[in-house]
Amino acid sequence: MLQLGFLKLLKGSALRMNSDNYGIEYKDKAPYEVLYTEHISFDELMRLKDVEHLLDIYYNSSLALNTFKYAITMFDTAFDFFDRFARFWNSEGLHRASHSRQTLYEILFRYIMTINGAEQGFVKDLIKLDMFMAENVKNLPSWLDATDYKPIMNGIHNFFANEENAKKYFPKLLELTPKQLSRVCHIERFSYRVLDFITSDKKEFKENYCLFVYDDGHTQTYNIDLAEVQDDN
Repeated sequence: MLQLGFLKLLKGSALRMNSDNYGIEYKDKAPYEVLYTEHISFDELMRLKDVEHLLDIYYNSSLALNTFKYAITMFDTAFDFFDRFARFWNSEGLHRASHSRQTLYEILFRYIMTINGAEQGFVKDLIKLDMFMAENVKNLPSWLDATDYKPIMNGIHNFFANEENAKKYFPKLLELTPKQLSRVCHIERFSYRVLDFITSDKKEFKENYCLFVYDDGHTQTYNIDLAEVQDDN
């Protein structure tokens, strides 16, 4: 969790009694939050509040940590990334309404695409990874490249029916049928080896599949071989 705290001058506090010495102006109603000082302006404080808002929405909720890992590298500091994101957020009028989780991902994607050097395909893969790591998404939004499952449906069924795969990937779910497993697990195609990027910062353009196992509120993610989901027929 990353939180920005904003100073409040509570009644009876020494800082409040000496506020004039520090050029501090604060709200006259509870919680008596500082508006500006001789060292930081009102506009600068509001800018920090905008950053705090996005930190809370995206980072503290673990909404897109893997996507951030990539995007932040294009800035000198993580603060620069969120500061520019906050300006984008306000310029688009996004502060005027609440947003669904899928909309938040789309907003993040649109913002990252304004950054010089951002690779669209890689960003889409990272966002897709974050989405599936957060929950068992049933329908991807249209702006993401959804996997065509028709050619691999039999292969996926065979993958879940394979006893060795069951022992290797989901030993706690051995009592489930292949059909039941397909409901509590998900196999998704990626154009980049995104899991390798997470563990080693290596960015490789190579088709691969990831298995997501959802069990007791936790998500386990694995790279699986293409051959493991290919139709034997």
